[in-house]
Amino acid sequence: MSSLCRLDNGEKVFNVRLPLLDAKYLRGKSSETIMDTGILVNKDDYIILVDGENSGEVFKAPICGIMGTTFKKLYITTNIYNEYILYLLKYYQKMFRNSKRGAAIPHLDKRLLANLMVGLPPISEQKRIVSEIEKIFAEIEVVKTNQEELSKLKDGLKNKILDLAIQGKLVRQDPNDEPASVLLEKIRAEKQELIKQGKIKKDKQESYIFKGTDNRHYEKIGTETKDITDEIPFEIPESWSWCRLGSVVNYGETKAVTYSECDKNLWILDLEDIEKDSSKILCKNRIRDKPFKSTKKTFQKGDVLYSKLRPYLNKVVVADENGVCTSEILPLRAYYGMEATYLQYCLKSHYFYQYVNQLTYGVKMPRLGTEDGKKGLIPIPPLNEQQKIIQKLSKIQEIIEVL
Repeated sequence: MSSLCRLDNGEKVFNVRLPLLDAKYLRGKSSETIMDTGILVNKDDYIILVDGENSGEVFKAPICGIMGTTFKKLYITTNIYNEYILYLLKYYQKMFRNSKRGAAIPHLDKRLLANLMVGLPPISEQKRIVSEIEKIFAEIEVVKTNQEELSKLKDGLKNKILDLAIQGKLVRQDPNDEPASVLLEKIRAEKQELIKQGKIKKDKQESYIFKGTDNRHYEKIGTETKDITDEIPFEIPESWSWCRLGSVVNYGETKAVTYSECDKNLWILDLEDIEKDSSKILCKNRIRDKPFKSTKKTFQKGDVLYSKLRPYLNKVVVADENGVCTSEILPLRAYYGMEATYLQYCLKSHYFYQYVNQLTYGVKMPRLGTEDGKKGLIPIPPLNEQQKIIQKLSKIQEIIEVL
């Protein structure tokens, strides 16, 4: 390779005003920084990273500028088609990266680069190879663009179907189903019993929402009743009812534990373990492999785990086993007659997404406050219909995924 190209320190210039061409800028990940001194790089010059984890990566300078300190200029002999060398070096980039020298700050193995044996076709063949490579890359870009557009369409379709589901428009209502109002009465009775047993605290803001004879919606809290018709986001079937989220779940009131109190085989869940929007679990860690210092919230199999930090990322999962999680995740344990997966769908719906993102506080780290979360309105179908919705949505989402 030394007979085809070599590393060059370049020419140092002074009293100029040129942009710094460092790796972040060349990758489009940082804004322009103006320098007055440094190694000059002309437009279309080739430079190669010689320091850092990505040593061996080659860039073509898009503009005239000052070369970053982790680069060397790449001088290419006149009998070589420049773009051919560029693709040749890209082909060997992984080998360069895996053969770095140095521990604290890895460096490109310059001897490996110089001694590398490569095939050199005639210059006309070099140009033909480059032309074919660029055609393939162009086709890849078209595929990527189409995949991104398809992904957006699929996400939009999922959101639309989810909205139809929580509005009672996805499955037919069965007149024989026990109405949701009866289900909510049973939940209130269950909560009263748990209060008597000292397992939960009495909620002074316990809410009861009903529809009056004037077809308007009212909410009763204690002895006070008020008209909340303007809060109702959409119409629902007669057999359904509205309620506050805090009325049907034990909102985040789970036990906090320290590392020493935990079974080390338990699942430990952090926000980065959940994929945004899809809510897929990216990895499952065990406490033995991930010790912690701050306390964690416990959760049980079947709890809905809702991210109150950056809720716009739409991370909501149903736990498939017991575990502990960061305090930025709210374990929501549903009371009698509420399907956890239906609640997950409600919390991931476009309606609830808009609701919480209007109420978050904090600029850099927006969070949903406890009271605002508990006050979120949830449309409740009969239990039998909840199960039908879950089954129907599961089938539809499977079909969408294979599109």
